[in-house]
Amino acid sequence: MASGHMKSTMYTCDGLVWRGYRSENNSLRCWNASSGNYDCDHSPYRSLGVAYGPQGFMATYGWGYPGSVELTSNGTTWTAVDTGHTFAGVAYGSSNYLLNDWTPFYSADGTTFNRGANISFNVNNPRTLHFANLGTGLFLSQAESDGNMDMLISANGGRSFTRPSRPSTCGTGPIANSADTILLLSRSLCRSTDNGQTWQASAKPTGNLMIHNGTEFRIYGSGQVQRSTNGTTWTATALRLNGAAANSLYFAQVSYHPTMKKYVAIYQDWDRYYDYTRFFHSDDGLNWIEVNKSAGNAPAAPHPVAQIAVGYLPASACR
Repeated sequence: MASGHMKSTMYTCDGLVWRGYRSENNSLRCWNASSGNYDCDHSPYRSLGVAYGPQGFMATYGWGYPGSVELTSNGTTWTAVDTGHTFAGVAYGSSNYLLNDWTPFYSADGTTFNRGANISFNVNNPRTLHFANLGTGLFLSQAESDGNMDMLISANGGRSFTRPSRPSTCGTGPIANSADTILLLSRSLCRSTDNGQTWQASAKPTGNLMIHNGTEFRIYGSGQVQRSTNGTTWTATALRLNGAAANSLYFAQVSYHPTMKKYVAIYQDWDRYYDYTRFFHSDDGLNWIEVNKSAGNAPAAPHPVAQIAVGYLPASACR
């Protein structure tokens, strides 16, 4: 499930076809003079996160303005389950959805929310939320303002948070985990082997997106992916597109479905959204095939995509 600006969402069941595209306004173009230079980053419709749990996919919207939290069980019909708040991300784990804020909200059923304990960030703005599925599970709430970063962790479903020991270069960025290691791709490559309590920093491999596929960590960059089984030793592998070398292939989003064993990716870049958007799929994450938009297999000009979450929809959603 992909979530983007202007409350846009779409999903794919196989990586080959993207379905169910919807948005608050299909004709508006973010930051474009023809749309009044509408600032989609500061809007009630900005996408701040999407996550999957037993009740379905939950997405949160709004930054700088009160927004909404919406839930879908079929991929196309979304229901507002909270309005009037702004949350910097959503994640599912430890048997509940968690909405990120100075005072996070948690919910076991996806519709009834409770307030967690206040998070004492030492910077102004919460930014995003991750869940590391190892041990009993760990939420990682990240914040950043004026170049300063902070991160707090919760091992009890968001009821309380503690501050881990970390270098200043470890704070905000993508998270991935194996059975015994959490990696954070921040200003450094940051590694924890004690359930997030302490972090060590090392030189960051080339790339901007990180996943774990059940066997190895992968960090995707332009034309290549860095691969590691332990998070410390990395090997670069070139990417291929439609059977040919792809030295400049770049992704804005990459995701892996562990049951389907399928990779999907989306290309967008600053001021290269809408018609420039490209979709890809792969069986191994190394050899990629581009989705044919002209055949109607993906939206022709979607709003900027912010996140992709992996989950499940009923079979009827994929017919």
